[in-house]
Amino acid sequence: MDGCKEEACNSFSAFQVHRSVAPMYQDIVVAQVVEAFAGEVVDSYSDMAASVSKSDKNTVFLRDLSMDSFGNYTCQVSTDKPYFRCVQTTRHLEVVVPPSDGPVLTEEKSDYEVGDNVSIWCISGKSKPAPDLKWYINDQLAQSEMSDQELVIYPDQLESSSLALRFLLKPDVLHNGKVTLKCVATIQHIYAETVKEIRAAGKT
Repeated sequence: MDGCKEEACNSFSAFQVHRSVAPMYQDIVVAQVVEAFAGEVVDSYSDMAASVSKSDKNTVFLRDLSMDSFGNYTCQVSTDKPYFRCVQTTRHLEVVVPPSDGPVLTEEKSDYEVGDNVSIWCISGKSKPAPDLKWYINDQLAQSEMSDQELVIYPDQLESSSLALRFLLKPDVLHNGKVTLKCVATIQHIYAETVKEIRAAGKT
């Protein structure tokens, strides 16, 4: 692809690449035909492409991706003689590994009274990238009561995140003697949530 002019391929047909990730995810669609994969040429007959029935001159389906499959994918369109024109454009793609389970909640104690300080952690499952975590108190987004989100990176390249929620258990946050806490973990358009109810002692 040396000597190709870097520009959008607007004067040509629309090209697509479909990347299959985990079953929970829909295919990721990227405009532009893929001609290079991690430095290697990809066509309809490559081992990295799906069946020929799904791949043609306008579309390449990639399969069996791993976390090492992320990177820059380049589309190249060239013409034959007498002009020998060539244009190309590059897009960066990510491979997403969703967590197998929803977030887990851990707390310092299970019994509370009005006036107690509540401290509870939300810990996500291993994924790539780590989920973004948010806490809700009675379905209202909690902000000032939260600590900074912490990130853990494992040897297998997967990640997890954790976020603590700390607040004073006041009468005005109790609904029928209880408060509902919810942690939502989000990766792109996929989310999972875990709900925890705290009941104040002596309250009904």
